[in-house]
Amino acid sequence: MKIKKNQKGMILMVALAAVALFLVLAGGLVTLGIYQNKLYLRKEAKTQAFHIAEAGINYYRWHLAHDEEDFFDGTGSDPDGELPNGPYQHIYLSPSGDLKGYFELNITPPSTGSTITTIKSTGWVEGYPQIKRTIEARYGIPSFATYAVAVNNNVRFGTGTEIFGLLHSNGGIRFDGIAHNLVSSSVTCYNDPDTSDPNPCERPGVWTAESDPSAVFLNGTSFPVPAIDFAGVTADLAQIKAQAQSNGYYLGYNNLGYRIHFNANGTFDVYRVQSLQSKGTMYLGDGIWVKDSYDIKTETQLSSGNSIPSNGLIFVEADLWVDGIVNGRVTVASGRFPESESTYTNITIVNDLTCLNHDGSNTIGLIAQNNVQIGYYSENDLEIEAAILAQNGRFYRPYYYYFRYPRTYNLRDTITITGSLVMNKRYGLHWCCPDSGYWNRNIHYDNHLLYSPPPSFPTTGEYAFISWKED
Repeated sequence: MKIKKNQKGMILMVALAAVALFLVLAGGLVTLGIYQNKLYLRKEAKTQAFHIAEAGINYYRWHLAHDEEDFFDGTGSDPDGELPNGPYQHIYLSPSGDLKGYFELNITPPSTGSTITTIKSTGWVEGYPQIKRTIEARYGIPSFATYAVAVNNNVRFGTGTEIFGLLHSNGGIRFDGIAHNLVSSSVTCYNDPDTSDPNPCERPGVWTAESDPSAVFLNGTSFPVPAIDFAGVTADLAQIKAQAQSNGYYLGYNNLGYRIHFNANGTFDVYRVQSLQSKGTMYLGDGIWVKDSYDIKTETQLSSGNSIPSNGLIFVEADLWVDGIVNGRVTVASGRFPESESTYTNITIVNDLTCLNHDGSNTIGLIAQNNVQIGYYSENDLEIEAAILAQNGRFYRPYYYYFRYPRTYNLRDTITITGSLVMNKRYGLHWCCPDSGYWNRNIHYDNHLLYSPPPSFPTTGEYAFISWKED
């Protein structure tokens, strides 16, 4: 069959159209493939950028583990004098040593009174500098004020005690009140000094004399657990003294001591004790009696309206009495040097010691070389909001046992403590036969103290993870 010329032309046109369509489709497929490949590479770069940013966080966490106070990436200074510090750029290598990308760090040091460091890391892949991922992580060193109560000795909490927070002792614990959180001890068993059984392991590490332990230990018990290193977290009173002398507030030795009263306007008044009055025979616990014990009889005002120092440190090289409303962040420490057990100093809480605000912006720490105690003339309904450390002694209200004097203030009704109590020796706020102290003892842990303790309050351990987010 013969094909006409016009038919040949039609076939050619169809063929050309088919070829053109094929080329268009092929070109589209090639373009799509190239686009898909670029998209894949960009996604891969984005994923890798995230891992590189994460490596930056891990790197600086490692850095802080070796130097917990270096917030300048080893440069020794803040280059621009502003926070956050940085940026500090690092290369990121593959395990085989090939350059894979970069990360850039900005470090925000802890604010005054806090242990929380913020690490901001931005990562990107070599060849894709425009594709960046940023991670921000917060780490903090837990303060020693982790517990509602921590004791380095055998201890007893009687009926009428209610504790909201962790309770730990390196010795044994008898607990007859109500514990809303875990109660732990570092011993398997012990000889309770308040019982007559001579068996050296008569009682388990944590126990109660109440008939229903489940109604006492609402969150259970745990023993034995590792002991708290009290020696390792003891506050350096000599260092606090030096810092108070250079940039804080310092009161030198006085035979009788001082009283500090905090005002709600953020200031404090200072009084010098001029004379003391006897409160009669006082039982300290552990078989120790003091024939004469004293409280302030007369005092002279030394100053008023003192501002809380910028470093938040007040050091008194004598016995101290304290009360009032705290507006700011402050630690009051009492100690005498050279240190000697016979000259250890005490802090006495006279009446209510509270904070103006309860959002963590106001806090007070009390660090005594020996005891932190409650005075004889304390209020019937006493409130204390503080982190308290009795380095060589105890936190307690002494057993004021009168033979010659009226007993009006011997027995009080309720004491409420919000904060943390840390002590070396046995605690005690109520004594019997005859009764002395507080009938009701309520102890609440303040969560703000964990990573925002009072200035120079001792910390324990290393940086721990708090939070993480991607910007």
